[in-house]
Amino acid sequence: IAYISHTWTLGVEEKFYLVWPIIISLLIKIERRAACIILAVLFITATCWRALNVAEANDFLNVYYRFDTHFTGLILGSLCGIANLKLRGFCWIIGAAGLAITLYFASWKGVMTARVGFTTLELSTAILVCSRPAFLGFFVLPWLGKMSYGFYLWHYLFIQVGRELDLVWVETLFLSACAGLFFSVISYYYVEIWFRRSDVVRLSN
Repeated sequence: IAYISHTWTLGVEEKFYLVWPIIISLLIKIERRAACIILAVLFITATCWRALNVAEANDFLNVYYRFDTHFTGLILGSLCGIANLKLRGFCWIIGAAGLAITLYFASWKGVMTARVGFTTLELSTAILVCSRPAFLGFFVLPWLGKMSYGFYLWHYLFIQVGRELDLVWVETLFLSACAGLFFSVISYYYVEIWFRRSDVVRLSN
């Protein structure tokens, strides 16, 4: 189970994808500005709900793994998409700085991470992406973006292997990065692309 324990995040996404069609079917019937306001209010409400829950229960893991306390990033992404938000190019520096500071100082099990850290990461990522810096399309980065889903699924398996082998963290990082990327490439070109081109997809359409 430890090898696939990170797939709980897919459960959060799938729950969101079940609810989102219902929400979007209602939002498309109103003007874009009103839809953006509704999503912004939903994002703020969900963020406060997470902070309230961790404040009351003081149980970080319970809050961390729950759908209702961890779907704020999906809502924010939907908001940015519907608003077609475009920020000035230099704003990416703010987003990158916010990500770096939060990743360095925040502990993933910390109560303050649930109260503030998640929101800082979400907003910083939104600022970075919506600034659309040119370097995100440079050289190998777009290709790595295509590999990212498979890499997410594979890399943690090799982190667990590294732990069982008692490797130091640098060795575990190297193993998970290299092996994770290798298998994500295999799965992308021989599973994902094949599936999208297969009769299964055509029949479902």
